[in-house]
Amino acid sequence: MLGELADAVEICRHDLRTPEGIRRNNELGIKTFPTIAINGAIFFESVIPSEPELFEAIRSRL
Repeated sequence: MLGELADAVEICRHDLRTPEGIRRNNELGIKTFPTIAINGAIFFESVIPSEPELFEAIRSRL
């Protein structure tokens, strides 16, 4: 899926059914779902980006 970005990124999912997931959600300031944050910055909120949009956002934060 990530192709050339595979070695440069780490994907983390935070389960809101756990205290750790709730804590991380609050730290990031996430208010709606789905939300994609890259390096702690919210990039996509309430939207699932296209693959090119997502890859461009990732590249901009490397």
